[in-house]
Amino acid sequence: MVLDPAADHSTATMAARVAVSERNLTRMFRDEVGMTPARYVEQTRLEPAKVLMVTSDHSQEAVARRAGFGSPETMRRIFRRNLGVSPGGYRSRFRTTGIDQGTPNPDSDA
Repeated sequence: MVLDPAADHSTATMAARVAVSERNLTRMFRDEVGMTPARYVEQTRLEPAKVLMVTSDHSQEAVARRAGFGSPETMRRIFRRNLGVSPGGYRSRFRTTGIDQGTPNPDSDA
């Protein structure tokens, strides 16, 4: 799932992969992971979306597609619910300049 967040990770597909019912998968997931399969997939997709938003110039549509969200609107809804900010707001707040100002250069004498 982590390696391919855009793949089909519906509860039905995951249940079929492990040969259990959807209901049993959900119960087992809650017991072991502490959340539903859908919530886990959402969290798993949010991480690469966050990274892409701050490290690339990809459009929100491209980021949503690569991270496995069905649409930019779905991605926006999940960003707001989990982070309290839109993807664009997240990008503005956390985008790096490409210069790591917090780490000293090991080759310098300073």
